[in-house]
Amino acid sequence: MNFISFFNIFFRYGKKLLETMLSDYKLNMQELIVLLVIHESPGIYQSKLINFSGLDKGYFSKLLKQLELNNLIYRSESSERIGQNQCFLTEYGKSLIPNLLQVINNWENAVTDDIDQENLAQFFDTSLKLSNNLFNHLQIKWWF
Repeated sequence: MNFISFFNIFFRYGKKLLETMLSDYKLNMQELIVLLVIHESPGIYQSKLINFSGLDKGYFSKLLKQLELNNLIYRSESSERIGQNQCFLTEYGKSLIPNLLQVINNWENAVTDDIDQENLAQFFDTSLKLSNNLFNHLQIKWWF
């Protein structure tokens, strides 16, 4: 099997398993990622946050509006950067984080079963390099 096939399998079936595990929270993978990135970087600019979602601007905007309607996040116009929105978790959004981190932990354990720590560390290192290569070729600044 070639490289692109593995990417497709990881994304499609990894997403399917994760969203099954998230069903009690009525969240999809992109919503989870957005919540976790905001948790890790409160006040992250919306223009930076989009890079973590893998979505186009139109769908990303709809996703943020839905998260706001569900009282999970709020956006605030930046006082430092005119026209830029910063994203924050609501108190309700913050209260879900421990449960969502447990879902992620369970998901990671399921997909990494029988893989030792050395191979996992190598996978994470390689994944970071792959991500950096993709963004470099697309001329996207994705890190904070």
